[in-house]
Amino acid sequence: MNKTTAFAPGHITGFFEIKSHNDIKKRGSTGCGIVINGGIETTVFDCESLNKSKIILNGTEVISKTTESVISMLTDVPLIIQVKSDIPIGSGFGASGAGALSAAYAINKQLSLNKSKKQLMEIARIAEVENESGLGDVIAQFFGGIVIRKEPITTSNLSRISCNYGDFKVLCVTRGQIPTKSVISESATINKINKAGKIALKSVLKTPTIDNFMHQSKVFSKSIEIMPDWIKDAIESVERVEGMGSQAMIGNTVFAIADKLTELEVCSALAEFGDVFIYNIDCNTVFDSSFGTNERLLVRKAHSESSFGKLIRKA
Repeated sequence: MNKTTAFAPGHITGFFEIKSHNDIKKRGSTGCGIVINGGIETTVFDCESLNKSKIILNGTEVISKTTESVISMLTDVPLIIQVKSDIPIGSGFGASGAGALSAAYAINKQLSLNKSKKQLMEIARIAEVENESGLGDVIAQFFGGIVIRKEPITTSNLSRISCNYGDFKVLCVTRGQIPTKSVISESATINKINKAGKIALKSVLKTPTIDNFMHQSKVFSKSIEIMPDWIKDAIESVERVEGMGSQAMIGNTVFAIADKLTELEVCSALAEFGDVFIYNIDCNTVFDSSFGTNERLLVRKAHSESSFGKLIRKA
């Protein structure tokens, strides 16, 4: 059976502002977040014996409306979509966006559809928005780095926070899910999000540094009042060892950024609250072989041999 595999990275949103519109193609969000080197690997198989497509996540058949939307926008051919995730699902890591984006790339190659990278990105973005599983992850995942999204629907008005990304690690502890749809569909919460998100974006555009991004993310997450007490405690613990922490949007997850001098202390501080996932910041775009280079695959291999998705167990 012929197959094609593609990988898309995860994305942790620090803050955002919802941009509503009657036209789904113009709906989305602005904001800022970190693309990490953990993500979703999707393998697509043709299977003529199937009546409809099947999605298998880490060995278990699942329903994924966002990925199903991607499939329906690209083909009527029944497919087996095999998904491997090394990021937590539904916890603020952009898993649905990564799943949609990697599926779009793999289907495009497998069926020789000859769609451009930007066309595939837009298909994945619309699929996520219409299913309310995310609003801005896909654009950031397509771009890479610490991405400032100034407009909701385009990759032409993006920028990155400039720094030596290799000097930093992203450390995370998660305690389960907060469904995105449950937050972005409540009018009172939306008002809080948009007010705080606008202020945070203005500040980061004025002072685009990692320190300011993390500070604005923390202020934002406290302002919208969905932060559990344990995350507040975890952030305080991280700050006591000179780290920077906030809540992943939208998830029951704390994330921190640490440099080489503070990484071990930040990791120890977070380990008091659960297993610690450690990632690098990912500056590469989505990879599959249809665009003629092994560069992304080589980066993927290098990550897996270093700190890619490293897990520190709680003592």
